[in-house]
Amino acid sequence: MDGWDILWKVHAFLMSAAVISAVSAIPVKRFFKPAASAFRLHRRLGLAAFAAAAAGLTASVTAVQLHGSHLTSSHTRLGSAAGLLLLLTPVAGLIIIKGKKADLRTVHKTAGYTAAAAAAAAIVSGLLYMGII
Repeated sequence: MDGWDILWKVHAFLMSAAVISAVSAIPVKRFFKPAASAFRLHRRLGLAAFAAAAAGLTASVTAVQLHGSHLTSSHTRLGSAAGLLLLLTPVAGLIIIKGKKADLRTVHKTAGYTAAAAAAAAIVSGLLYMGII
């Protein structure tokens, strides 16, 4: 097993964790009560998604450096968009918390929903690319 094989598995695991954390944060904030507890869990899930996405993107860039070229398939383009949104969504959320900028709530929500959709598309295209489905 070479470095690329290991990094691909690390990338898949970390990005799966990021997507699961990010997608889980949506219903927590929306449906869980009391609001203060839901907010804390929502924030923790968002930060977990951020950390896993940052590490997963680092693993993928490193893997591509070892074997391949950047942004050459639909998976890499969709994954880059999803990864960027997975990183930016919690940042927008933290700006809202710190500065009470209500106008960023729409940006935060839209980025979160778009990140979930882009991540789903990236997952499907990655599975197709690897011949798993």
